[in-house]
Amino acid sequence: LLDDVTAGRLKIDETVEIKPELKALPSGTLHQLPNGTSFTLNSLASIMMRDSDNTASDMLINRLGADRVAATLGLPFIMTFHQWFMMKSDSAFYDNYRNSDGESRKSLLQQTVPVVPLKFSDSYGHATPEAGWHLSTRKLCELASGLSDSELFDLESAFVEYPEWSRVMSKAGGDETSRNDTLWVKRLDGEVFCLSMTWNTSEVIYNDQRYVFLLTSFLEALRRFDVPNNRVGLDPF
Repeated sequence: LLDDVTAGRLKIDETVEIKPELKALPSGTLHQLPNGTSFTLNSLASIMMRDSDNTASDMLINRLGADRVAATLGLPFIMTFHQWFMMKSDSAFYDNYRNSDGESRKSLLQQTVPVVPLKFSDSYGHATPEAGWHLSTRKLCELASGLSDSELFDLESAFVEYPEWSRVMSKAGGDETSRNDTLWVKRLDGEVFCLSMTWNTSEVIYNDQRYVFLLTSFLEALRRFDVPNNRVGLDPF
């Protein structure tokens, strides 16, 4: 989106409408709004980053093109959140997908007729590890660094005491059995770090206190890291 705006291919205040086939279930609230409700691209990007709104994400994927988004992520293809929720509620659909190879998976998604409207299902808590979006820590940090000049990346943050950092940008995501937090942080002395942490489980996550403790511990280690000597300093800045 930002590349297209910079190149003049899109205007950030262009409006797009909510369509039933683009509505995804929470996180987010846009799926509750009437079909035809308009939002600017800027608003959708802000809502996506701030609220992790899945419908806003699908509306942007639809406008920008799934293949272009996949190329930016370094993936051969991506599914939408709408397709992902269909897969989580339809075990046969998911089995067909996970038992297929790359090109067959892409073809299957392209041939899928959206279920309108999506409905909640008790099966949403089941793990679907073959579905979703699979990125390395290095790729997530590369993407985060590319957004470091954008105010959109400042809209969501957690686990951080702001007076201890010059700037903090973060994005969290996941589902019932997985979680990721990717943070781009600048210390008071100007040193920049990226931390990306992922937790995948085979069971529904009911308590993530251990994960949060590890994440905040890593952040504190980075805050105290002695860059010239390549070690964690004993005293905080």
